[in-house]
Amino acid sequence: MTRRLEVTRMIPASPARVADAFWDIEAWQRVWDPISAVTVGYCDGRGQEFTMRVDRDGRTEEVRTVRWRARDRIDFFSPTAPPMMTWHRGSWIFAAAHGGCAVTAIREYQLAPDPAGTTASEDARADRFHDGFTTRVAAILDCFAAAFARPGPPGTTGADADADIGATDDDTAVSAPGAGPAVAGVR
Repeated sequence: MTRRLEVTRMIPASPARVADAFWDIEAWQRVWDPISAVTVGYCDGRGQEFTMRVDRDGRTEEVRTVRWRARDRIDFFSPTAPPMMTWHRGSWIFAAAHGGCAVTAIREYQLAPDPAGTTASEDARADRFHDGFTTRVAAILDCFAAAFARPGPPGTTGADADADIGATDDDTAVSAPGAGPAVAGVR
């Protein structure tokens, strides 16, 4: 069965700046700590292919993703989906709102079946997975919101706070309602 989730968070920066940060997949490690490695195989500014290693629940998952970028969104699919899914696709959508950027994450996926599961246990497992996946996607957005709320580029402090991912000279961060705190330990 195909499942879909949608999570939106406010980020205190312009949509262009936020979209640039989300596109810079190699910089994600500074924002979201479960990522242990990113290898970009292709990137031309509009299309991108990469492999990401994510540490979760005591194991490392390797996910291959292909993304393409339009002005206000990044769409993707994972030819090598996370191991608990048979397929996975989604979008990051960036919209100006309340002086900042509303980022909406949309995910569609199919959970891989548990060969030993009964229909009732599969339904319960699918619901638990969906709730946990929604929490993880929200945590990613919350980590980006927290990173943009600090001085310097997302994920940096101190001496590293001089440059900014996707920033321009006339781009300033703004306070946005609803920007949640970083969620530590959610993987």
